[in-house]
Amino acid sequence: MLVAMAHQEMSIYYPARVITTDSIIPANIHYLCYYKICLFFWFLKTAGSELFIISSIQEILMASFDVTEKRPRINIFKLSGAYYFKHFFDDPELFRELEPFYEKQRYRFKMATVGERNKVMKMLDRKGYDPTVIEDPAPFTVEIGKYQKYGELLKNSVESYPLRDKVVLVMKDLAWVEQALVMGAKKQEQQ
Repeated sequence: MLVAMAHQEMSIYYPARVITTDSIIPANIHYLCYYKICLFFWFLKTAGSELFIISSIQEILMASFDVTEKRPRINIFKLSGAYYFKHFFDDPELFRELEPFYEKQRYRFKMATVGERNKVMKMLDRKGYDPTVIEDPAPFTVEIGKYQKYGELLKNSVESYPLRDKVVLVMKDLAWVEQALVMGAKKQEQQ
């Protein structure tokens, strides 16, 4: 395929190919730029005939970029009739709004009722977070020997409790579940 690039009266040609998922299709693409308005002219060979497509650069470039901003997810766990989450906020104003729900001893936020949970979720949503309620903590639950080093895991868990010769941890997200497994923890066995 040959790409022709024209700006005012000059033309520059570059060899190029259009790559699709199933094959490489030879094509001619021409770029015409006059007074900052650029158009693509595509000549694709399809089944013995040529297909002619005109499109602006803006249309092609905008289609290739995902401009949606990914919102940080905060998992809110339902445990023993209350709702908990753990997150470090850079925004002191947001932390002040959430401070009535903060448990200093456990470094986590606790909402005792559904109404409180909904209020907190609205605050988080307005500040650009994606609050998600987790009804079943099993996929986030790991256990580690109580004589192993697990301080870093404890910092990133929403809940922890001893069980025989192990410590059970409910991690704040799946990334920390993976990290716990790397550090020697195991997924909790169903009881």
